[in-house]
Amino acid sequence: MTLLMKCCHCFELRAGILFIGWLDLVCAIIQYIFSISFFFYMSHQSDSKVPNRELAIHMGSLIFVSIVAILINLALIYGTYKSVKSLLIPWLLIVGLFILLTVAVALYLGIKLLYTDKMIEYGGLIILFGLSIAGVNLYCWLCVLSLYQKIKNEKRSKPEKRLSCVPDNFISPPKYNDEDEL
Repeated sequence: MTLLMKCCHCFELRAGILFIGWLDLVCAIIQYIFSISFFFYMSHQSDSKVPNRELAIHMGSLIFVSIVAILINLALIYGTYKSVKSLLIPWLLIVGLFILLTVAVALYLGIKLLYTDKMIEYGGLIILFGLSIAGVNLYCWLCVLSLYQKIKNEKRSKPEKRLSCVPDNFISPPKYNDEDEL
């Protein structure tokens, strides 16, 4: 049973997921380009207050996350086009972890800032913004999960094609009992 039949209540599920996949892919490519550009810009700044080792760790992490995002979105797009449910799993896992991480970080930072006298107004904004992002991502995650279930149900309902050397219209010879031969 699929959870959602349409994406955003107006698009066919596959079309909506292709839109999500392409949009995420473009964002991941932009993030990758900015990460590389910023890394090279900051590595050539001699008066930077950020140590080179710390900068390399942060920028390397951002570049790695960008590459993973590009790969899982390519898998999502291809899996949606070709109806390959196993290619949707990496996106579901990574985005599911991202949703949990977003909620945890938003709540942690928001609550921490709520108890800081100077930053009390920002605590609520961080919680609201973080939970909003998590909510949108959760809806996209539910759309992809629904497509996964739909593909799974379609594969289950279709009979599997069996490979055979014998054509379908082959008529087998009649079977004889041992008594008939005597």
